[in-house]
Amino acid sequence: TAKKGALAQDAIAAAALKPFTADAVAKRTGLDAKVIQKLDAELAGKTKKALVVAGGVASATPSGLELEAAVNLLNAALGADGATIDRTRISRQSGGQYGQLKQLLADIEASKVEMLIIAGTNPGYSAPPELKFAETIKKVPTIICCNDRVDETGALANFLAPASHYLEAWGDALPFEGVYSIQQPVIRPLYETRSLEGHLIQWFGASGVVASLAPYLKKDAKPVGNHPGKEDAIEARFETGAWYRYLRAHWKKNVYPKANAVSGFDDFWETLLRQGVWESPEATRKAPSFRSRETVALLPKAIAEPVKRQGLKNKEISVISSVGLGDGADANNGHLQELPDPITRTTWDAYVMVSPKTFRDEGFANGDIVEIRPAGSEKAAKYAVIMVPGVHDDVVAIPLGYGRTHAGAVANGLGANAFTFSRQQEATIEKASGVALAADGKLYRQALSGFEVSLTKTGDNERLAIPQGSQVIDVHYRGILSFATLDQYKKDQGAGIHTHPPLKDLWEDHNYTLKWGMSVDLTKCTGCSACVIACQE
Repeated sequence: TAKKGALAQDAIAAAALKPFTADAVAKRTGLDAKVIQKLDAELAGKTKKALVVAGGVASATPSGLELEAAVNLLNAALGADGATIDRTRISRQSGGQYGQLKQLLADIEASKVEMLIIAGTNPGYSAPPELKFAETIKKVPTIICCNDRVDETGALANFLAPASHYLEAWGDALPFEGVYSIQQPVIRPLYETRSLEGHLIQWFGASGVVASLAPYLKKDAKPVGNHPGKEDAIEARFETGAWYRYLRAHWKKNVYPKANAVSGFDDFWETLLRQGVWESPEATRKAPSFRSRETVALLPKAIAEPVKRQGLKNKEISVISSVGLGDGADANNGHLQELPDPITRTTWDAYVMVSPKTFRDEGFANGDIVEIRPAGSEKAAKYAVIMVPGVHDDVVAIPLGYGRTHAGAVANGLGANAFTFSRQQEATIEKASGVALAADGKLYRQALSGFEVSLTKTGDNERLAIPQGSQVIDVHYRGILSFATLDQYKKDQGAGIHTHPPLKDLWEDHNYTLKWGMSVDLTKCTGCSACVIACQE
């Protein structure tokens, strides 16, 4: 891309990238320079077709910002903007930032917050320890938690007001500029709950804090006609709720005029409910310009010196989001706890993954208990060791989602909370970069990986909950191609065909009168394990 890429004539970018030659990177990282050059040639041959992706665990490190800057620069050089990247459709689906949580706690410390309403988040479980979330919010006079249970954050609140599940509530969204979507409930609330928006309208409308919300609290009139049932049941059946009335009025006032529709609002609304989305024909989307100078400024000035690792004393930790539990929000679901991880095959507990070399050098056995302690920290957690090919020799990896204390009977007490290893990271960025910064002009992030930890053997071992037959390679040799001689075939028509040895079963054979089948295209399998969850049902 140096000769024909979008940054071919950018002298600033060329100067910043000069220290990062293939030979220099190979010398520091141990990668073969030929591999780097081959990858460079393949990308250069796919300008306007290639896409380089960052994010996830790789970006949640102290050097994550530098990584994302490098990836943006690579995509610009490859001509990805406007081709494989559409910057005109910037997603608005995740707008919160860690820095906003930090600022909230600073406002609490300054006695600027008298009431705190928490919904759809659980920082009492996931915030880094140095933020001291639990200690700080105790200074707020009134805390209302709208989560679906008394979770780690709800346990710190004065009041619990569970909001309805999204399948029980109305709602709308603006995921992209000009794209308006509507959310309809599919069932009535299973419990006596309101939507989060219904809570807010009731609290602030009835109290007079927001006078404009009061009219929406007036209940709908009962429809004319003969309706069977008790009077209060009839009223409840036809009562749409304050949030629905507010939502419909908002669309009528703010969205419907943009449609320039010939028909009335009722027809527009009915069509919207059928289609679920309305896209404004007049929406203008302008792609933000790529700021080469600001991006280059975020790059490292030189290749970092490799850290000398010494056994278990200073490994680097990588905290991952597991396929089944994710960040732990749904950890109380027994089906997800029972789901074998597609890589480790473990269930029902946290673990620490180590490379085969580390496993052999340290004389580990699967299930050996080690204590993991971040460098300079007094806090430690215990994990069971499991060997996983593909893990770097200098790295150990642990999953998120475990260590819940207020999730429910299923999840409480299972494993350790990996969020306790996370740290706050701050970076100074030019305001011209367009990145949303905190009030002090800095960017704050929660880093989950890339820290130094030590592992200490405890001498204990616990049996890992791994499905029978997992982690067995060539115990019973299985050839790539089944074959047999003619004489063997005459004696046994199944000769040469691999069959599994009989496995023990807890249950007696069942005479199925009806059988279901599932077909999975393994060439497209990503390990999402949705098929496994479906079979559990």
